[in-house]
Amino acid sequence: DAIRRDFVAAASHELKTPVASIQAAAETLSHALDEDPEAARRFVEHLLRDSERLSMIVRDLLDLSRLESERAAFGSVRLDALARDEVDRVGDRFRQANLELDVHIDPVTVRGSAEDLVLLISNLLDNAVRYTRPGGRVSIEVEGRNGEARLLVSDTGIGIPGRDLPRVFERFYRVDRARARHTGGTGLGLAIVKHVAEQHGGRVEARSELGRGSTFVVTLPRQV
Repeated sequence: DAIRRDFVAAASHELKTPVASIQAAAETLSHALDEDPEAARRFVEHLLRDSERLSMIVRDLLDLSRLESERAAFGSVRLDALARDEVDRVGDRFRQANLELDVHIDPVTVRGSAEDLVLLISNLLDNAVRYTRPGGRVSIEVEGRNGEARLLVSDTGIGIPGRDLPRVFERFYRVDRARARHTGGTGLGLAIVKHVAEQHGGRVEARSELGRGSTFVVTLPRQV
């Protein structure tokens, strides 16, 4: 119950910020429509940005709720194929962000839920894009080793202070809240990654050096 109360409190706090921002922008917009069309345009952009953020938070909350309440049907899944599909999907976003994407993917099969593993991969790539400056590099690797499947997503981004590493997989935990809001993160992506990894009998760890980047390593049982 205490965990649930903390989660509800954190979720309410995260939702309150964009809702208040949308309300304030809408009120100002109602007065600016006739008097200052340019100001009205800026407030419309503000409304769109905050409503998109609100939508992302709700989406991630629903994903996390589903993961915690349902046991997905497991089957044989080509982890390499899922990773390649996600790389193709995010290609345009990497180009727009002026980021290089290195891909090293070996054929690896695991037993699990394709839908949930796609969620894991997409959240790791999304995290890398958000915290890597233009001109930086992100790499994704899939490999099989000693009965295990490993997925690694590395970046040359801003990095994470050592004191924060143990907490980055907590719901709504952010190393820098102001920067996270600016980059559009919800604070739930890495919590989703951890839940999916553990649901599949695996684990996830974070390695980072402040100012030089981070690596997230997901290890899952390999199906031979």
